[in-house]
Amino acid sequence: MAAAGAIATGDILRSVLFMAFFGLGTLPIMWSIAFLGNYVSINIRQKIRRAYPYMMMVMACLLIVRGMGLGIPYVSPKTEIEKKEIQGCCAKPQ
Repeated sequence: MAAAGAIATGDILRSVLFMAFFGLGTLPIMWSIAFLGNYVSINIRQKIRRAYPYMMMVMACLLIVRGMGLGIPYVSPKTEIEKKEIQGCCAKPQ
């Protein structure tokens, strides 16, 4: 997703800055997990591993509902598409 966001900027300098700030933003949590992960008990680690499939299913459902564009606030906001864009590329000439 970060690479797609960097490509979407349309400029090499902005892409480089996007990826650099993305990397800097992920460093604190990555370091926290690496250093504090050893202090979590085995029992809690096993519970987290068992929860992974459920978290993935919830995330998949959330992304599907979001992609449907149902207009649910904060979950699937309705987007406004200008009619010019639709007519310009997809509509039959009149």
